[in-house]
Amino acid sequence: MAPARTARRGAGMRAAWQVVRGRPAARLGIAAVAVGHLVMVAVMSMTPVRLGESHADADVLRVVGIVLSLHIAGMYALSPLVGWLTDRLGRRMVILGGVGLLLAACAVAGTAGHHTPRLSIGLVLLGLGWSGTMVAGSTLLSESVPTEVRPSVQGLSDLVMGLAGAGAPRSVGLSCGRWVIRPSPCSRRSRSCPWWR
Repeated sequence: MAPARTARRGAGMRAAWQVVRGRPAARLGIAAVAVGHLVMVAVMSMTPVRLGESHADADVLRVVGIVLSLHIAGMYALSPLVGWLTDRLGRRMVILGGVGLLLAACAVAGTAGHHTPRLSIGLVLLGLGWSGTMVAGSTLLSESVPTEVRPSVQGLSDLVMGLAGAGAPRSVGLSCGRWVIRPSPCSRRSRSCPWWR
């Protein structure tokens, strides 16, 4: 009976937080997952807006579909390779590489202007960086905590990741909204956020 009570007691978010708080590797794992997701969602939330400014209405949906497909391929197509590198090079090295790719993605996409191929390259890099932080961060987190609390810790990680992703578009939208000039009824174009110039 004692093991069952212990398992139930360790199944809550409070227990998961206490476990993560006392383990630097677990904190790094959650931070990597959350930061990678935040950056990815922040950039992606502005991509359709940017593409809408760069292409005619008849082409927007097709272009958005192609660009987002390339981004999603970057997120998942090389996941087996990212997992292999995580085992081969170590969790922290792959997290660091993922962060580097995220920074490169922001630099490339953020300076693409109306050049869609360059923006697409930035979004592929964004997907690869997200994959690195997600795979290596999740692995580091899982192996850093006791088995009996792993489900709760994973739930905590998903919660933090979701909150980071939910807050990113709002923050980017509010900051860009300060510089956006609303189009008049006779104008269908608005000035872009300076972050995208």
